[in-house]
Amino acid sequence: MDAGFFSENNTRSMMEKKMNFMMRVPANRVIYLDLVESAADIENPGKEVKYGNKIMFISSSRTEFTDYSVFTYLILDPERRGRELRRYMLKHMDDYDPFAVKRRGFMVLMSSQSVERDQIIRLYYTKQFVEKAYLYSKDDLSLLPLRVKCEEALRGYLFIIFLSLILYKEVQKEIGSVEMAFDTLRNLKCKVF
Repeated sequence: MDAGFFSENNTRSMMEKKMNFMMRVPANRVIYLDLVESAADIENPGKEVKYGNKIMFISSSRTEFTDYSVFTYLILDPERRGRELRRYMLKHMDDYDPFAVKRRGFMVLMSSQSVERDQIIRLYYTKQFVEKAYLYSKDDLSLLPLRVKCEEALRGYLFIIFLSLILYKEVQKEIGSVEMAFDTLRNLKCKVF
């Protein structure tokens, strides 16, 4: 989940229901600020992870949050840090905040369970696929917005969406390209009622 879903109530509710989750922690939260403040050695050897053609640095820890034990992952993307730092310093050259400079390029993820460092980024970015797939469902198949009057209709509607996503993944696997798979499915002449 993205940072918009992060709250004490959401986290507590998911932990109480034993739901596995991973979500980004907003930059204005104490837990984020504390982790970034303690990030002095994050760029040391052994903390690097390759993701595509990028190298990122990750440190993990276990902490108490809303009376539950959760896993936190502090991630530094040096390329993003450079871009963000340049933009920030160009705007605030004479009046910059040292902590605002320090936190550039960092992201904090919280998870209900331990995840291997080399898997954490890939798992988090699967949300981008889901977002694209729902965008495809909404825009190209006109499956959204939801206008249903009962839970059974909602369940059926979501079933149709997931079937379309399964079809998309199968086409993508056969074709080997995300863009070509979207184009192929976009050209299908079927209507879902």
